[in-house]
Amino acid sequence: MRGPSRKRYFPAIFAIAGALAPSACAQNEAHAAPPVASAPVVVELFTSEGCSSCPPADRVLADLEAKNPGGVIPLAFHVDYWDGIGWKDPFSSASWTERQQAYSRAQGRSNVYTPEMVVDGREEFVGSDASHAESAIASAAKKPKTAVAIAITQSGGARSLTVKIGATISAEPADVLLALTDAHASIDVKSGENAGRRLDHTAIVRSLRVVGTASATGSTFSIPIDANTGPERAIVFVQEKRSRAISGAATVTL
Repeated sequence: MRGPSRKRYFPAIFAIAGALAPSACAQNEAHAAPPVASAPVVVELFTSEGCSSCPPADRVLADLEAKNPGGVIPLAFHVDYWDGIGWKDPFSSASWTERQQAYSRAQGRSNVYTPEMVVDGREEFVGSDASHAESAIASAAKKPKTAVAIAITQSGGARSLTVKIGATISAEPADVLLALTDAHASIDVKSGENAGRRLDHTAIVRSLRVVGTASATGSTFSIPIDANTGPERAIVFVQEKRSRAISGAATVTL
């Protein structure tokens, strides 16, 4: 019998994580880089509608966001390795599977599983373990962070996302990434392990791409956005290339 904390293992396919889907977006009003103490924690969940152990983890992610407004940035990556086992997840992507594999390699593991939660790119555990998640978030919140700020700039009918990154806190090279997410979705699953269930999702990642590199002196990026269509949130975060640790993040509602 499957419990909500049961790990679902799959062999890692050691493809290079890259080729992430492009897109962009932002918020309404410019603001200064937040003080270090207020920097939010990024919580990633690797999940799938084809996995019966995943719905409890999806609920944990939603609860973490609700309990920590402004303090937690959730990102739900729907992997694709369940798609051939009875149900194709409409939000799944091979790129998200590759991202999960990159974490596995960085942590010295040779497999991936669902549901897996990763906090600030550092600590991983079974995604339905709410107490572990809360402990990991509390620990991550105490770590020094690179300041990140996002705003929308509008000129005529065109909008762009302005991203300001403070001086990096690490000597290790770090990427600046932009993720675009849908805040919520509900799907009626017709087949597979969750057949007959309506599944609710939070923070569904629709695109992710590298927009620049963090520097010792700080940096600013301007990214055009579509004013009419697209996901509901933009998240920018700084992630170290080797360790995969996330050292700063910010989010805006589109």
